[in-house]
Amino acid sequence: MRIAVFGATGRLGRAAVQAALQPGHVVTAHSRKARPEAQPGVEWVTGDIGNAVTEAEVVLVTFGPRSPSDLPFCSKETQAILDSMQRLAWIIHDLSGKKRKDALKG
Repeated sequence: MRIAVFGATGRLGRAAVQAALQPGHVVTAHSRKARPEAQPGVEWVTGDIGNAVTEAEVVLVTFGPRSPSDLPFCSKETQAILDSMQRLAWIIHDLSGKKRKDALKG
């Protein structure tokens, strides 16, 4: 299974990446800064959120605000993840021949 982890460099994110790798899943780990160290089974992605969501079957959001000043960033990034997932759902359902209004119903 392909799992996208957002906030992959934080305490919870690092644990989520390691837990996902145990059963042999492939992980796309998203971080704000480039990650120089290679890790088998982990593809590090920075920048555009859509890059991490595109091939994911499961999306884990593990970041959260550490202080009130982090709230705008966390809200914006979470909304961007949801928007990217919604766009991907529309594309998949359009390709499968389902009507757009049924795309988010499953």
